[in-house]
Amino acid sequence: ENNVTTFNILQNEPNIIRFSLADNSRQNPNIVDLINRGEQPYHLLSKLNGGIYDFEIPPTTKTFPASLQAGDFIKNYKFNPISRPVIRSIIAKLTFPSYLHLESESQKVMNKVIVIPEGTEVTILGKADRELSKIQIQDKDSQFSNQPHSKNFNIDLFKLKSNRIFNLHILDKYEFSAKEPSSIVINVQKDLPPKSQFSSLIDPSGILAFETRIIDFSSEDDFGLSQVSLDLKIQMNDKDIIKQNKIYYDEVILC
Repeated sequence: ENNVTTFNILQNEPNIIRFSLADNSRQNPNIVDLINRGEQPYHLLSKLNGGIYDFEIPPTTKTFPASLQAGDFIKNYKFNPISRPVIRSIIAKLTFPSYLHLESESQKVMNKVIVIPEGTEVTILGKADRELSKIQIQDKDSQFSNQPHSKNFNIDLFKLKSNRIFNLHILDKYEFSAKEPSSIVINVQKDLPPKSQFSSLIDPSGILAFETRIIDFSSEDDFGLSQVSLDLKIQMNDKDIIKQNKIYYDEVILC
């Protein structure tokens, strides 16, 4: 037969190639030959096992022609070695809970651990070295999948409420997987209440009329501050005067 069928095989790895015997085949040979006719020729034999002939192709980097032979039957093939797909980048797009008033941001997650506030929405954005037919992200509790048909991919993990260790699996357009899954480690941190502290050097004495008094204090929060306010109660002639100033600095001057 003059038609040539191409097999894509993994580069530099042993490959198992299986040929099945058709149900309507007139012949039922016990032994079939696979002959490599390339630069480094070899001859493989396979014994019929449950209607299947298995051949283990040795590791190679070069395309080679081969023929499958059994008696007067012959069919020509071309074996084309291809490297496994590789993920070039993985980025987590983070959308923080609205009450934090934080802008969305992106962080690299390949070979590192990221820490996010509880309730953050996470979208994984990635890129491979070739077109992918399927991606799958999974851990012990959940599984997410997508069929990007592109080098680029994205998948939503939604809001995370606990620490997660995900494995990212990919299949390329040849149905080859990466050598091993990529790990995505996300630690979820509860949002602790903010802390404020006044300076120990504050003058506790009374304030004179028209006196300028500096009040030093510091405020901090594990995920940043969107607003700091200072409430003051000033007494004059035994009468309380309430004044509130919203500020964005560590120091305020009241006159």
